[in-house]
Amino acid sequence: MLPGPLTETSRIELFPLSILPEDGEFIVGRKRTGTFAALPPIGLRAIELLRAGLPLGQVQVSLMDGPGEEADLEAFVLELVELGFVKAIDGHPLLAARVEPSHLPRLQPGHIAWLFRWPAVSLIGLLVLAASLALLRDPSLAPRFEYFFWSRSTSLALAGNAAWILLNQALHELAHLMAARSLGVPARIGLGTRLHNLVALTDVSGLWAVPRRQRYRVYLAGIVWDLIPLSLAVLLLAHARLPILTQQMLKAILLANWLGIVWQFQLYLRTDLYYVLVELLRARNVYEDALQVLHHIARPWLRLSSGSAPAHPLAAYTAAEARKVQASAIVLFVGSALSLGVFAAYGVPALLALFSAAFGALRSRISHQNLPLVADGAVTILVVSGFLLLYLVTFLNSRGVGPAAILQRIRHRSTAP
Repeated sequence: MLPGPLTETSRIELFPLSILPEDGEFIVGRKRTGTFAALPPIGLRAIELLRAGLPLGQVQVSLMDGPGEEADLEAFVLELVELGFVKAIDGHPLLAARVEPSHLPRLQPGHIAWLFRWPAVSLIGLLVLAASLALLRDPSLAPRFEYFFWSRSTSLALAGNAAWILLNQALHELAHLMAARSLGVPARIGLGTRLHNLVALTDVSGLWAVPRRQRYRVYLAGIVWDLIPLSLAVLLLAHARLPILTQQMLKAILLANWLGIVWQFQLYLRTDLYYVLVELLRARNVYEDALQVLHHIARPWLRLSSGSAPAHPLAAYTAAEARKVQASAIVLFVGSALSLGVFAAYGVPALLALFSAAFGALRSRISHQNLPLVADGAVTILVVSGFLLLYLVTFLNSRGVGPAAILQRIRHRSTAP
């Protein structure tokens, strides 16, 4: 809400803004709110003139592009207000955008920057290399779906694996937060959704304030963390003489972290590797453009064609832009197919084995009146069935055909005149 109409004498006071030149544009924004905009050179010039304290009339004169042409300065200022970049107009403060507090605010770059310098990075690299060599020497250590069953009790195996996955996910997000904080960027950990998946997320919107080469640190920090327990588990299994139960638990950790890394290749879920792809291709709308290309290719196979063939989605792009989108479409398809294939090879057999073991325990132990084992099988079936039902409902609701969507349509019809 503006305090009054903008005039030629109006002076605009801006919040402190970060400005970063990138790909012929300028990324301007506030790290504390995570709000950024890509501006052309004339937009940056307007920002500089406004920060110098010039009234709008003088700014307008300075932005003259040529005879008879003027920049729409008023619309530009209104856009800055919408973005939360304007602190006050003519001395009247505007309602500031809400700044979400950053998690672990006392954690400063100086406390953790050493974790991302070459000695620590080299040590992690050597650890991963040693684990890779151990796997080459002993391929029997490679992940198998049987590693999920580290205990004969299916409910105990479920609980233990879930506990590790939750702990590892928390540490994965903490790695993102620490990487962002090492660059002086605020970060918050919370829950979010990736299509039909409920996931933990680290909000690092302020990352646009740092150069591209430094953003990779934040995007890859979680995967690097996942590699550390995985590599340690491989090395311990390969070189240490451990009790059987410890070996089985290490194999479960190996499997869980490996599947977590493969999950990152589901780029259509906008995973960590998706943002790496965006930066590598320097294309901010890569997701939508790549999906349009894949949809266009799939039309004849899925019998989606109706009438005349639609125009190719890249028809309006330059050759360089089209190559970027085509490359991203290939990576999107291959990565997602790889991840889904691994799920089919590991997740489905593990799920079937889990149900088989649980139902087997119920059938055999009921006749022997072994109540603890009967309870173990029953709990396993209830928990897994509950998760599958929750997944199915969430999947259907996200596509507008689930129970929530049906109830909404029923309510709409009942209240319609």
